[in-house]
Amino acid sequence: MQHSSLKRKTRYFRGNNFEIVDIHRLAEILLTSTSTLRKGWRRLPHFYVGEGSNLKSARFDVKKVIKFLEE
Repeated sequence: MQHSSLKRKTRYFRGNNFEIVDIHRLAEILLTSTSTLRKGWRRLPHFYVGEGSNLKSARFDVKKVIKFLEE
């Protein structure tokens, strides 16, 4: 039986100088809702992992996104 306090599946990769996240983790970091980011995610700097070029396979470098939003 799983307990509700168990940590969910990791949705990011953190290195020395970068943090790669999916749309859900990006929303948490930017303190906004996932639905808000879904409306304009294509204008944010991103790249795709796996097959397809949709939001499910899109990943975001947090530093690049924040820099883009500051401009």
